Amino acid sequence: MPFTSLENHENHENWENHENHENHENWANHENHENHEGGGRRGVSGRLSAALQSAGEGITGPFNTALIRDVALGTHTPGDLFTSVPRNHLSLLLLRALGGHLMTRFENGAAVVSSDGEIIATVTAPADIEPFKAQLTRVHQDGDLRNDRSSEILTQVNDLLSFFAASVRLDPRRRKWTIKLLVTALEAARPGTVQVKAMCAVPRPVDLSPQINALIDTPGHSAYPSGHATQAFLLAEIMATLDPTGATIYRRQAARIAQNRTVAGVHYPVDSRAGALVGSALAHQFLGRLAPSLITEGKAWTAVSVPAPTASDANYDFNVLSLDNEHGNTLAALRNADPAGPEVNAYDRALLDELWHRICAEWPGLAEAKA
Repeated sequence: MPFTSLENHENHENWENHENHENHENWANHENHENHEGGGRRGVSGRLSAALQSAGEGITGPFNTALIRDVALGTHTPGDLFTSVPRNHLSLLLLRALGGHLMTRFENGAAVVSSDGEIIATVTAPADIEPFKAQLTRVHQDGDLRNDRSSEILTQVNDLLSFFAASVRLDPRRRKWTIKLLVTALEAARPGTVQVKAMCAVPRPVDLSPQINALIDTPGHSAYPSGHATQAFLLAEIMATLDPTGATIYRRQAARIAQNRTVAGVHYPVDSRAGALVGSALAHQFLGRLAPSLITEGKAWTAVSVPAPTASDANYDFNVLSLDNEHGNTLAALRNADPAGPEVNAYDRALLDELWHRICAEWPGLAEAKA
């Protein structure tokens, strides 16, 4: 069940395909029905096209206006869009609706992620390399866990969703629209994640020490914040909202995914702390836009502020406990709050309402509990 990472965007939609689950290679080709150019249900084949042309000439005869069907113009309601337009078109519409007008700018030494001017998260760009040098000992020590975690590390280069699916059914036959939400949220978060990393520009551990000996290829972009931590906590917070019973497990899974990047030698623990905060903020921004019924009355959005690492972080060890100890109040404030930015426009609201309706149908009790 491959899943895209920042390093391997091409595999992104493989999780939406259920006809080749056993091979874990082809989640995006739903029964191979959309391979025909133009989004139709036929495979691209010169032989098939020739056969159809021959058959048509044999049966249609001269054009007869009496055979024209009485079909009205489409209404383009959300229901129509969810059932009739090509999947990639629906994905683009949902991407715009869920993400809104996300922007990232560099201001006063920080990367600022906002929606129409209202700040979602501020990540102070590190101005001192020393805190990262001080964390190299921790990175080196965590390498001792590689024998236990190498299979996880290698799989998580391209696949995160499978690890969340290990704790709940994410079979596309049962929870197709939940998967659509997760994939769309990850895609909506991607530009901001890349921009924040570029604005922070922190060298990787192997750039600072030849003793790190990274287990996997070291990505070429900034170490800080961790993209895997951002993505993992984005997924965890959404799943915790849909399935509160599993909330603790989802957050532990996200933390373990983030930790594994340090074990692999490509991240410092403080990278994961920053990524977890950004990912959590984006998750609740998207959830607030998706389902207003989730919002606690009168609970306004509180922007997340991510400070730069300091000398006190030399022995910092990232895990769920350390994250909650430092930022538990911040994370709690995000949950069930109004999203940043203006209200969703009527067209996008209708799309998101339809998506939420379909997701609620996949989680018995969710609609009743959250309506």
